[in-house]
Amino acid sequence: MKNFSDYKNIIWDFDGVIIDSSEIRIFAFREMLKDYPLDKVNKLIDFHKTNDGLSRYVKIDYFFSDIINQNIDNKKRSSLLREFGNICSEKLNNRKLLIKETLKFININYSQKKFHIASGSDNEELNRLCQSLGLNNFFNSINGSPEAKKNIVGRIILENNYVPEETCLIGDSVDRKSTRLNSS
Repeated sequence: MKNFSDYKNIIWDFDGVIIDSSEIRIFAFREMLKDYPLDKVNKLIDFHKTNDGLSRYVKIDYFFSDIINQNIDNKKRSSLLREFGNICSEKLNNRKLLIKETLKFININYSQKKFHIASGSDNEELNRLCQSLGLNNFFNSINGSPEAKKNIVGRIILENNYVPEETCLIGDSVDRKSTRLNSS
């Protein structure tokens, strides 16, 4: 078993690891889909909870294709996603939502390790939020969707020539479709 202090590079998830955003994301989904049947929205909330690491882009597509069996045009999709983003941006811009233990670890270790964020959150919103919360200086990069999290992780490792055995991913959900960083 590898000692955690041996990792030189840490790739952080954002939601649920750095910030407590769960209830706000659920609120945003409910608000965004308030014109749709509640039982269908509840199915999306269940899907969201089970697949926390997936982006809102995947979840909104799932809602329309698999839950309500409707096509959605790009204009409507963009409008809903923008509404979701606006709700989350407003409500998450609150330092009280930052997870204290994580923030303490980051503060103590960011100068000795390479830190990155790989999140299912929208990339532009994530970067604005990290800037507003004063987090951006702790991380070598901050990356979000629509790029899939597993692709972001792979890209970070490749672009920085990281040794996978020296790299750790810290998240709060299991992406059943992703692969392990290393085989050890």
